[in-house]
Amino acid sequence: MRIFLISIITVLLLSGCWSAVELSDMMLATAIGIDYHDGKFQVTLQVINPSEIAANQDKANRTSVTNYTVEADTFFEAIRRLTATSPRKLFLSHIRVVIYGEGMARRGIADTLDFLMRDHEFRSDFVMTIAKDTTAKKVLGIVSPLENISAEKIYTSIESSEKFWAPTKEVKLDELVNAILSDGKQAVMTGVFIRGDAEKGSTLANVETQDPYATIFVEHIGVFNEDKLIGWLNEDQSKGFNYITDNIASTVGRLIWQDGRYIVLETTSSSTDRSVVIKDDEITITVSVESTANFGEVNADVTFQDQAVIQEIERYAAERLNELLARSIAVAKEFETDIFGFGELIRRDYPHEWEAKYKENWDEYFLTTNIKIDSSVRIEHGGMITNPLYDELIHKQRE
Repeated sequence: MRIFLISIITVLLLSGCWSAVELSDMMLATAIGIDYHDGKFQVTLQVINPSEIAANQDKANRTSVTNYTVEADTFFEAIRRLTATSPRKLFLSHIRVVIYGEGMARRGIADTLDFLMRDHEFRSDFVMTIAKDTTAKKVLGIVSPLENISAEKIYTSIESSEKFWAPTKEVKLDELVNAILSDGKQAVMTGVFIRGDAEKGSTLANVETQDPYATIFVEHIGVFNEDKLIGWLNEDQSKGFNYITDNIASTVGRLIWQDGRYIVLETTSSSTDRSVVIKDDEITITVSVESTANFGEVNADVTFQDQAVIQEIERYAAERLNELLARSIAVAKEFETDIFGFGELIRRDYPHEWEAKYKENWDEYFLTTNIKIDSSVRIEHGGMITNPLYDELIHKQRE
């Protein structure tokens, strides 16, 4: 009996690879580009060949990825039609980036989101982006220097930029859909754009020179109203958005100091607290930011040993930070859309008032909402040197 049971268990274990697919038979999709062209969905799928990646150094005349583009009346039909162009079985579970052409994003993206959420082959951990001032097809067509796979380049660039520079936001599928469906918050997505000659950048010559013809940059945040792109935040406004939404890990900011000289501060940590008070039908939202920074670069006559000077710089930095946040709020009001989630604060703290009054027309109430900004900056370190080299040079010249 024991031998019989062992035999049965062994058979079950041996059948564990019955549906296995050899690596050489796979086409891994890493990016989907979605455009709208002449009334049809134009879908570009970027796929990699694992064996090509491994042998890439010996095949400098070939890229590690291939782009397939098809058109169809619906997004799902376009995805299925792609199977007719691929010589191997497509796997969509490794998608890293979904890129909407700007025209497609302005048209509305709800129908494509339905498929991405519904289809079992997709995971929801890929990044959603917009091809700023161009099409997704052109962005995916750029042969990327350093990184063999342009989709991977876009993914890591957004991730790195969000952590260290802060004019971008990494938006995954679930977060995007939740924002679009939310009553008190509108969606955003990071922009991806081409800098340089896109036509030359789509050839192998782009990686055969020290100065590429075209490169892919991630910058600026696109503003949505429901599922439609309506405008863009610039670099400073995008940073302000991330401060307000408590999404700052690190960034850098320049202060114009005395005599037009400058000081650069590196933000090392930031915490944002937001609260709302409704009194006599007047909404007041308070945004409080506590930021910690180091001196990153000093090109001014500053004495680090004088604590009064340090405190003056901290106050000045806090004022500039307040202005940065205020500009972001002002442009959001110009777009008439609450991208910060202030409406969600009201829904959380004043649920009855939200349902009875504000829910249906929150974007209109947002325009007249009083928003107070209170920032503080604390400077911790001056770096590896005590006094600025500029300061020492000035004193040397005076001697």
